[in-house]
Amino acid sequence: MEKELYGKDEIIEIAMKHGKLNHEFSKTSLEKRLNTILDFLNEERVQTVLEQQRTKKDVGNYFYNKEMNVTRAKIKKTVFDGYNYNVIDAIFLASLVCLFEQPLFKKLRNQVKIKEADQEENNWMKESVTMLQEFEEYWSEKGDGMEWETLALNIESLFYRLTLLPDMSKYAAEIQIKLKSILNTFDPLSDQHKVEFYEKVMKNRINKIQTDLDRYIKDLKQNHPDDYYFYKSVQVLNEIDKDYD
Repeated sequence: MEKELYGKDEIIEIAMKHGKLNHEFSKTSLEKRLNTILDFLNEERVQTVLEQQRTKKDVGNYFYNKEMNVTRAKIKKTVFDGYNYNVIDAIFLASLVCLFEQPLFKKLRNQVKIKEADQEENNWMKESVTMLQEFEEYWSEKGDGMEWETLALNIESLFYRLTLLPDMSKYAAEIQIKLKSILNTFDPLSDQHKVEFYEKVMKNRINKIQTDLDRYIKDLKQNHPDDYYFYKSVQVLNEIDKDYD
């Protein structure tokens, strides 16, 4: 059976009906929102974090690049001003229309400096995940058989990836580069010298780091359940990405 395709009008109607926008905004104002969002999603810096495609042969983020059609949608010749977005695109875009005025999303679009990154990111994830749940009923009516939990997890990963735009993740990226640099220096050593260096230098320290990290994660679970849920979600998504590599 041919999959249903969606244009801008349908996406706006989905946002109004399921995103609790009701008639607070006119269709014209919501179409302006949607056009701004589409321009944002098509920016190279945004495509980089959503697609995570390092080379032409690299499939990158499989779900966004293969299951979705957001940045590849073209105008349908048979319908005036219609686009061939699929139902996943429609839910993703409708969610962003509803989240248009969310502070972090607004700053990311306008490339405004983000001062309290952790708090802004946490607020964004809580609000975006909550908003996404409003579309579960629509997915049960129009979905392609994929479990809602699977769909939601993948869309939540796209919400998260938006926080990886350069202004948000510069410091975190620097830390990762340092850690990778250590591993890149360690890796070329022969097995003999790896073992020798590990026993002389790393053994006690790495055990302590692992213990401290485990303790830190345990504290998240006990005292910051929302952050812990976010951590576990990203952990699962990383495993999914590995399976597709």
